[in-house]
Amino acid sequence: MKTPSAPELRHARLGSFRVAYRELGDGPPLLLLHGLGSSGLIWSRVWERLAEDYRVIAPDLPGFGASSKPHYRYTLPFFVGRLIRLLDHLDAPAAHWMGHSMGAQIALHAAADHPDRVRSLVLTAPAGFERFSEHEAKILVASATAARVIAASSRDLRAQMAMGFHAVPPEAEALYRLRRSYKGRDLDGFGHAVAASVASMLDAPVDHLFQAIEQPTCVLLGREDGLVPSRWLRPTSTVVGLAAEIQHALPAAEIAVIPKCGHLVPFERPDAFVRISQAFLSSVAPRQEVVAVQQSAG
Repeated sequence: MKTPSAPELRHARLGSFRVAYRELGDGPPLLLLHGLGSSGLIWSRVWERLAEDYRVIAPDLPGFGASSKPHYRYTLPFFVGRLIRLLDHLDAPAAHWMGHSMGAQIALHAAADHPDRVRSLVLTAPAGFERFSEHEAKILVASATAARVIAASSRDLRAQMAMGFHAVPPEAEALYRLRRSYKGRDLDGFGHAVAASVASMLDAPVDHLFQAIEQPTCVLLGREDGLVPSRWLRPTSTVVGLAAEIQHALPAAEIAVIPKCGHLVPFERPDAFVRISQAFLSSVAPRQEVVAVQQSAG
């Protein structure tokens, strides 16, 4: 089994947070945002190929991965603010934002609130488009309390990981090992971050943002995704139905549904993900722009 390669892990002090990130490649900045309970490793099967044309920046969001995990009010505006500060730290005035699940919801808020910092959006399995009833929201919050996250057994974690895939690739063992590595205060902080993030995601849907989104947008969905839309809450929901809702909300967006693929699209189907996202990005960031950035860096 080949473990996905990982660039050097670096850290940036952003206020009271120590944020971990990986950076590779040259060209226009491309910010990769992972989803709830995950880390930058979700991009480990695609970041080298994306870095052929872009300056890839893959952070672990505060509260997740190798970033610091203090008890804090983790909200989507908070994440947007820290990411803007990370881009400032890395001298990247604007970037293409590529987000998975919660990361896509964060990217949409950034595009609406800081349009000058977001060149384009690549959203994969995006959270935030579904609207939940009060009863459904209570179920979601109850399923992701800090205590439940902390108490999850190895068997629980295996089952949770399997829910993210149509077919679990062997490389996913690296994701499982990272999750199992959280201990003590690190695990306690992670549990708090997950619970707080779920509450914020429910409080910050994206439907009121649509009129403000002017950036070119591409959406990639896994046809067998069981998490977005939430089929365990709504068994009749389908990815095709969600795609139609997104197209109605963002009529100019390019939308692709990838077959034989679950929620973790860039990890399960890296070849299809890179092919589609690179074609989109090349249409909004032509090759000559990449060359110009490389020449100025040289």
